[in-house]
Amino acid sequence: KHDAAAFERLDPEADPLDALPASVPDTYFDYLRGLNPTETPATSSLDEDTMFKAARTLAKASLGDNFVPQDVPIEDAKSCLKAVGLNEAVCLKRLEANGVILFRKSGASRNMAFVLDPVAEYLAADHYVLRCRQTQQGLAELLTTVKAQGEAAKGFLLALEVTIETRGVKVVASQNPSGTPFIIR
Repeated sequence: KHDAAAFERLDPEADPLDALPASVPDTYFDYLRGLNPTETPATSSLDEDTMFKAARTLAKASLGDNFVPQDVPIEDAKSCLKAVGLNEAVCLKRLEANGVILFRKSGASRNMAFVLDPVAEYLAADHYVLRCRQTQQGLAELLTTVKAQGEAAKGFLLALEVTIETRGVKVVASQNPSGTPFIIR
């Protein structure tokens, strides 16, 4: 059922397509912004920059060395957040309340995992692109490493390729001394 009053409030001159995210990564990031309360004070609230920093950090930890989303022991998650200067208790509590991560027990250990694997993959991809954007060779080496993981890491590989393209970063192959852009696809 559509809310007729909501349609009446729309600007008749506005193009409804302008409100859509411009890329797949932006779709996920808009989703995360929508989950993070900003209008009213929330228990353990996080500003947007802190929320994204925490989410990117945890996403990188979740993908690990094989670039496949997986559970992270809660103590490792806390260590990762603390290492980047974040309050681990507040960040974990807010991301759980936002529905981004969840906690589960496995035997005697307690783990953290992302609710949606693609969110973890795109956040981790954004983490790497932001970190490596000045060192184009680093992204080429990362792409080679991820491709070597094969089928298991295809979700992260796609997220990384799309994020590189969306952010307009040129990737230079390490074995290419001419500096010609590396073709991602």
